[in-house]
Amino acid sequence: MGIKWQLQLLHKLQLLHKLHKGLTSRQKFARVHQTMENDMKNDMKPNEDMAKMLDETFGRKGLEGWKKSVYKGTDCGAWLELTDPNTIEMGSIVEGADECSDSHTLTFPFEGKQIWDALDAIEKECDRIWNETHGCEDCFPVDEETGYTPVNPNCKSCSGDGIVI
Repeated sequence: MGIKWQLQLLHKLQLLHKLHKGLTSRQKFARVHQTMENDMKNDMKPNEDMAKMLDETFGRKGLEGWKKSVYKGTDCGAWLELTDPNTIEMGSIVEGADECSDSHTLTFPFEGKQIWDALDAIEKECDRIWNETHGCEDCFPVDEETGYTPVNPNCKSCSGDGIVI
């Protein structure tokens, strides 16, 4: 690992620390390392057929357009990365909890339905994590082991929505 790459990694770690306070150090490092690897692959272009299919699926062109569609098109603010010319990876961070959804990797050939199925699974997992960690003070007592309060769907104070962060 060269010194320039190490300095870039340190800078990105510092920025990520400020932006993602809810992540554990291990999650922050993994996310930055993945970003750095992707930055080193800047010249990487997606498979042409996969790019056409993703353009049609997301209604936007190019990697930045696909990322925007995934982020804005999900309640959990999911992310998408191109990990090699034939592969995309998607997942999400649950804000305010030290947890992330599982990552979903698709290697071309795949269809748009598989993307939406993966994003639905990510949304469901994020909802589950949210409901386990974001209850209001009236939902339930704080779980001593985790330090989180689960959401009570019948809570009269928050109407079963939990706290807003």
